Amino acid sequence: MIAVLGDKTLLDTTTKTGYRLCIPMLPPPHPDLIECLEIKSGNLPNIRTSSNNPKTISGLYSDRAQTILRRWDKGFTQTHALRHLANLNGQMAGISQETRAKSLGHSTQMNEGTYKKRANTQTTIDLLTQSTTEAIPLGSAIGVLKQLGSDGKNIKLLAAIYGITFDEVMELLAE
Repeated sequence: MIAVLGDKTLLDTTTKTGYRLCIPMLPPPHPDLIECLEIKSGNLPNIRTSSNNPKTISGLYSDRAQTILRRWDKGFTQTHALRHLANLNGQMAGISQETRAKSLGHSTQMNEGTYKKRANTQTTIDLLTQSTTEAIPLGSAIGVLKQLGSDGKNIKLLAAIYGITFDEVMELLAE
């Protein structure tokens, strides 16, 4: 699942992070989070207003989001905290810092400096006890594949894991 975020909102105002593609960053303990939150459709909540003022309309969406966050009673009411949570979830899921930063629409330096500052003892415990391990680098996986034998089934599996084509794996095996 890849979301496409435009450089403008429905209100024709620019977005802070610009156009980008992003992926969900789901923590290993909650792989069904998208279904639980019912957010796959990408539809915005229905807000009724007679105003055409973008600040008024965005304020209504912000108020609606805060109301929902208060109802969830999870200890935060700022929607921006969800970006920090997404980054942490991605880290727990073994998603590289570069991919997390790109998905959030900022640099790896911003990810390292701003987002990681929010870690606390419980965050560290969660990362140590609930994280998945990152896949080995592709070059290492090709080496393992050469040792195991490169039959069609193994090649297809490696291609699926690394998001590359069968032919790309074959080229790497030939090197």
